[in-house]
Amino acid sequence: MVCDVMNPIVGFLVNKATGRVLDTNEEKNIYTLKYNGGTYQRWQFQRQDDGSCVLQNLATSLVLDSNGYQMYTHDLNGGRYQKWRLYWNEDNFFVLLNLATSRVLDSNFEGQVYPSVGNGGDFQKWFFEQA
Repeated sequence: MVCDVMNPIVGFLVNKATGRVLDTNEEKNIYTLKYNGGTYQRWQFQRQDDGSCVLQNLATSLVLDSNGYQMYTHDLNGGRYQKWRLYWNEDNFFVLLNLATSRVLDSNFEGQVYPSVGNGGDFQKWFFEQA
């Protein structure tokens, strides 16, 4: 499974509710778009010594980060705001929980991505598709 092995795995994060893919740009914005297969939609999942996961974008080399109010990418600094735990559901989707904020990666039909309190909804569930 993703982040269960020491070797980094590259793939796409697909939202269960929208079918849209986690994407970014050079301005460090995070959003979802329809799948296009580009490197801005490709994320490398890197397991950390504490069992958490860092998600590094292949196009920008920046990592998924959060301050509890918004999502963005940033240079890797090893902080807890850049570390995520993946909690798998019985339907092979998972929730990404930020270690520093205890908020989860959430989205909507407009393509916005933001941190939220976990509610078990499909907008907070993601599927990994290996590249």
